[in-house]
Amino acid sequence: MAPASRLYCGRGFQEAMQAARVIGAAPVIVSAGLGVVDGDDLLPSYNLTITAGSPDDVTAKSDPRASAKAWWMHLVEGRRSLFDRLRAETGLVVIALPRAYLTMIADDLTALPSALKPRIRIISGSDVSGVSDDIAAAQMPYDDRFDGRNSPNPGTRADFASRAARHFIEVVLKARPYGSAFEHQADVERRLAGSLPRPRPLRARVSDKEIAMLLRLHWASTRGQSTRLLRLLRDEVGIACEQGRFARLVAEVKSEQEAP
Repeated sequence: MAPASRLYCGRGFQEAMQAARVIGAAPVIVSAGLGVVDGDDLLPSYNLTITAGSPDDVTAKSDPRASAKAWWMHLVEGRRSLFDRLRAETGLVVIALPRAYLTMIADDLTALPSALKPRIRIISGSDVSGVSDDIAAAQMPYDDRFDGRNSPNPGTRADFASRAARHFIEVVLKARPYGSAFEHQADVERRLAGSLPRPRPLRARVSDKEIAMLLRLHWASTRGQSTRLLRLLRDEVGIACEQGRFARLVAEVKSEQEAP
């Protein structure tokens, strides 16, 4: 068992923690495996997600026909919900999550008290769906321009929401600590106005079998490090591979490599 703040170690989580430290906020984690978690909660080690195609996709493990939203409702039943955790908040609430996770907790967001909703800011990078209009109106307009050539904090799509949230807190919120959602949206838009999305490279699409063969070929030279393997596939070999699919294939090849 370890505190949540030490258990999660990916860049996305570290960006979120840094943003929270800037304003002295207590981070709340939306976990696909454990529900609503505070940073100091003691947690077991686990590896679950709702990323489609990942070998750790919890919906595929439980019931492939189930939606992430249905899984979340089952997970938090009888436990502390997002509503329970946020309803007493008196300050600004910044929610930074990928689209899949926002969709998963959409009902919780819609059920939040009306008095709290004007103080919510949602940062995702994709349009929020399945929520009430007042929640959708809380989305900040971060998009591909944030990852343009002059990005203030470049990274991957996996950590986009956390990186953008850090920018929002360190730059936009600092400039307008008492701004409305509309004022914050306008400020974000103004700061992104001069940026252009980075051109997306054209990459070849190949079969799972071909990708697995390349992973085996370069396993030793990359020491099996998934980040290096993904960069090699995309940047050096020029192959398209969605992250969930890539994670599944890496897990399969890793099992082969570790087999006696």
